[in-house]
Amino acid sequence: MGQLANSRGGRDAVKPKDVSDIIKEKFGVKPSYMTAWRALSTFRKQRKEEDSSSYMKIDGYLQAFAETNAGSLVVFQHHDGAEAPPRPTKPKAKVFARAFLCPKALHEALRYCRGSLLLSVFLITSAFGGVVFTATAQDAMGDNVPVAIALAPAETESEWCFFLDHIKRAFPDLERSVSSLVHNRGEELTRAAHAVFPTCPQSNEVEVFMRSPLTRNSAETVAAPETSAGSLVAPGAAGPSPPLYSSMQWMEALCAKAPLMILVCWVSQVARMLYQRYERYGHLSSEYPAEFHSLAAEYEGEASRFDVVRTSETEFEVIDHNTSAGRVVNFAKQTCTCGEYDVSRFPCLHVFLAVTHAGIVQTDVIPRMFLMTSLKALYAGRITPIDIDTVPSDGVTIPQPLPKTRGRPRKVQQIQQFGDPKQEKLSCSVCGVKGHNKRTCKRVTDAPVQIARSSSVSEVPSGDEANGQEDTAFLVSQCKELLDFLKLGLTVS
Repeated sequence: MGQLANSRGGRDAVKPKDVSDIIKEKFGVKPSYMTAWRALSTFRKQRKEEDSSSYMKIDGYLQAFAETNAGSLVVFQHHDGAEAPPRPTKPKAKVFARAFLCPKALHEALRYCRGSLLLSVFLITSAFGGVVFTATAQDAMGDNVPVAIALAPAETESEWCFFLDHIKRAFPDLERSVSSLVHNRGEELTRAAHAVFPTCPQSNEVEVFMRSPLTRNSAETVAAPETSAGSLVAPGAAGPSPPLYSSMQWMEALCAKAPLMILVCWVSQVARMLYQRYERYGHLSSEYPAEFHSLAAEYEGEASRFDVVRTSETEFEVIDHNTSAGRVVNFAKQTCTCGEYDVSRFPCLHVFLAVTHAGIVQTDVIPRMFLMTSLKALYAGRITPIDIDTVPSDGVTIPQPLPKTRGRPRKVQQIQQFGDPKQEKLSCSVCGVKGHNKRTCKRVTDAPVQIARSSSVSEVPSGDEANGQEDTAFLVSQCKELLDFLKLGLTVS
């Protein structure tokens, strides 16, 4: 039953008919709908009890993780008695409040990452609900690097302050190494971030963060060792990282589990990510990663379309032959008017052409985080997972009490922070634009409907006729005249 629930995307996605079909396939007997419903109800009740008992292992898991991975920052808290009184059936019970985890292997990660830190929240869709807070950085190649995770009962300003306070403990120099906190969670997170990091700017460009200019190159090209720093390298045997690392879909999938399993699976994913990416870069001896050289080769192919004009000691204008438009590159301010170099710190096409024209050494304009040594240092750390069967239970921690409500339980849907894939698949049949259908198309709803009025019914097209359907008003009028004629004939006879 558990495998069926996981394959369908969660226990709520399994229907009694699915249970009936599985039993018939396994044993050749098809149970009734009520029998399948009772079996499914028993399974859900048993799973809910398992989720409730798993809260008793969260504290033990965090302590075991901190002992095995020395230097990691872990926090576990219960609710005060005044905030949430314990259940009468368990007078010694304590209600779970919040937890935080940041592995030691990631404490130095921000030194080798880009200047943006993504703050996001996910709803826990399992039995007892709650939220998951995450902090995600990006390496030089645009791959996401999860750095911290926290569990809380709800998304409030105080819970955000708890998360950010412990991020500040794990990364004391965050305000110097991070140039922007990226999120789209509104005033609650904005006030909390300003209270904890008053000098750190905030941005809502979440889509820009997720759509890195080097992500496609990172997924398509992985290089083998090269002999010189300036030559283009050939693809090697090591494969690219899974595409889920460059998105947040894997976190949304984890949130269908119990909070303990969310922590366990997050640690496993991050441990695997560190090892796989070190395998990708660890055997390379070049000065820069393969993605840099492949992008440099792409820039060289487009160089013939541009003219580079030096306007001062530190400024260059890169002019496009086709549009005659120019981009201004300033090496003193390390800016380009296209904006790409300012955000990612990776040389855009215009910076690359200006560097080539001026004969400047590339290391003077490329930050050190793009060096191969920085990538190796970022992923050199290791995380040792913990077997939860060896973790002791405290016997007192219980989940947040759920108020009993009338009717069917409300289905919890995940927060759409990174674009709605369902809306992206929609395409209007009227205007051809993606994101809506013909029912909500503005071209149709905004167009005034003009119908010419006439004394003759047959000359007035109805709304159905305008849409390509038959005009039923004309047919009804003709049938009425025919019935009146037949009645008159019967009366005369």
